[in-house]
Amino acid sequence: HRWFSAAVIVTIALGIGLNTMVFTLVNAVLFKPVAVQGGERLVAILNEKHTGRNSETGVSYPDFRDYRTQAASLESLEATTGEEAVLSEQGNPPQAFNMERVTSGLFHMLHTSPALGRSFTASDDRPGAEPVILLGYGIWKDRYAKDPNIAGHVVRLNGKPATIIGVMPEGFKFPSNQDLWTPLVSTADLEKRSERSLSLYGMLKPGVRMSQATAELHAIAERLARQYPDTNKGVDVLVLTFHERFNGGPIRAVFLLMLAAVGFVLLIACANVANMMLSRAMTRRGEISIRAAMGASPWHIVRQLLIESVLLSTIGGVLGLALAALGIHSFDLVTQDVGKPYWIVFRMDYTVFAYFAALCTGSGLLFGLLPALRP
Repeated sequence: HRWFSAAVIVTIALGIGLNTMVFTLVNAVLFKPVAVQGGERLVAILNEKHTGRNSETGVSYPDFRDYRTQAASLESLEATTGEEAVLSEQGNPPQAFNMERVTSGLFHMLHTSPALGRSFTASDDRPGAEPVILLGYGIWKDRYAKDPNIAGHVVRLNGKPATIIGVMPEGFKFPSNQDLWTPLVSTADLEKRSERSLSLYGMLKPGVRMSQATAELHAIAERLARQYPDTNKGVDVLVLTFHERFNGGPIRAVFLLMLAAVGFVLLIACANVANMMLSRAMTRRGEISIRAAMGASPWHIVRQLLIESVLLSTIGGVLGLALAALGIHSFDLVTQDVGKPYWIVFRMDYTVFAYFAALCTGSGLLFGLLPALRP
């Protein structure tokens, strides 16, 4: 029954292929940890103002210092703030890049070292320190043609001299598609508690849960509100996973709805295939009767029919896996041009393959069970 089998395989391939593709996207966007050592423990910390309507806001530099010194649940805590910066020097035209000002311990917290040169030190983010820059790999490649002697080169950053001290590894753009980094130096404006412009990133201590860190930081925020009522009253702390920081809210809802939608498509496909199997079962009554007459028990017959269904589902799943791989590659190419965060990699891993195997087995049992049990 080649055409019957082909129809079943194609129907299941579409359902499993869509589900595998969307699950791969969801896994990469919402669940896969950032590709740094201890990435599953990386959290983002913001403030939340309770003034009529709750609203997320950044953290002030003094509050950051208080959180850092008082939070025992965090292995480390660092601060960043982003802006657009213009890089210029003699022989190269001015060019705008996404720049992140960061505290000196950020790269140590992320266990990431420059591919060339040195990282920031504690002396680099002190007031009065000589301005220094860490370049992203893309700038080093495109603007400086991978010059191995780039460290020590003096350029102008927003019109002021700064020294390039190193180049970060290829693909590193923390926290979200940054091109270069410079130390976050405290200024008179940053020292105001009312100036909430920083994003904080911390590493939970091993064994510490998000709920524990949230409770501790919430208690610190309450103490600060009592100590500085003019600036901190009604200001709470918000602890998020790194994924929630950039892919929470509407984005998370959209991807989960996509997963639910393709799951419903697979259920419809299984229902259609089950109907096809029922109609075919009518033509197999003679065969089943002969098997029973030869001594096959009802369990043996049910087992054989389920094995056939799972086999068809697996063949369809393999075809669907190829369709999923093609869809993932196409989606990846499209999102490269719309600012996809650098740490999101659409790749099939063990989690995806386990999901795929469960789909193949579950689908085969689902559409094969009713025809197998039909008297």
